[in-house]
Amino acid sequence: MRPNTIMIPLASLAFVLASPASGQSNPVSPSSDLQPRAENGRQIYDASQFARFAPQTALDMVSEIPGFAITALSTDRGLGEASQNVLINGQRITGKSNDAETALRRIPVSSIIRLEIADAATFNVSGINGQILNVVTKADALRGNFNWRGRVRGRIKPMFTNAEVNISGKLGKGDFTLGLSNNNALRAGGWGPDITRNANGDVLITRDYFNYFDTDEPRLSGTYSVQSGGGSIFNANAAFAIQRSRSRGTYDVSAPGRLPSTEISTDRGSGWNFEGGADYEFALGGGRLKLVGFHRSEHSPTSGVFRTDFANGDPSTGERFDQVVDDG
Repeated sequence: MRPNTIMIPLASLAFVLASPASGQSNPVSPSSDLQPRAENGRQIYDASQFARFAPQTALDMVSEIPGFAITALSTDRGLGEASQNVLINGQRITGKSNDAETALRRIPVSSIIRLEIADAATFNVSGINGQILNVVTKADALRGNFNWRGRVRGRIKPMFTNAEVNISGKLGKGDFTLGLSNNNALRAGGWGPDITRNANGDVLITRDYFNYFDTDEPRLSGTYSVQSGGGSIFNANAAFAIQRSRSRGTYDVSAPGRLPSTEISTDRGSGWNFEGGADYEFALGGGRLKLVGFHRSEHSPTSGVFRTDFANGDPSTGERFDQVVDDG
């Protein structure tokens, strides 16, 4: 459990009070005495072994495994999923931006049977090399978890929207997960003097500044998977996110031989993005064929303004930049 975190069943809440000079605490290191058992060439960790850490999600449990780290999601052209060293019930995590950490956060501890680590060849999944983690789960009931992290800091707008809610369970003959999150919420800023000097130590320019950053990205995502009696496997995933960002910087500028002025910089962004995908795997001839479909769209308008106001009333100067990005 990390400092400043209160754990209750199916939930973790954290409320951090930070002063302008406060720093981040060091994360808790994985337990070096968490020992797996060997079984069929795999290292097996039973869910009960992690009880002393009071985990709430599969990600909390995985972070305690000594010597194992989740690989980053590939940004190469393609579906990205082959770069992830995590499987769920022996299957890849589908989607391009549906990374392993996001998927593991959706799985509550009560749904986990065990964690397995072995060489990729053991799991008979092509395109993955090295040590692989397989999370074995059960979906016999509706389960959920939530996480909230608030922050209050002097002179900065309070952050009360950094939260996540997840549910999982059975839907028909398949399993589903559904999550609503705002993990990219940010309320930050800084202030104070900024002094530029020459090599002799003479003051060239002084800026007394204050800036802040305000960002939210609520995201609704879900997955569904089903396996037929004949061994065919169907997976589907979708996610929709709304993006909003605001920033402003104010700089009171003074310098020898220069009119006092105020520089103001503002940036605004908004938009949305959508991702949807599905795959279907089935026996064909002497092997198996997997068909994959994927689509992603994004709409992102942004605007930036830089303006200088002069203390003697001279006309302001500045520039403005606007753009709209649509891609898919």
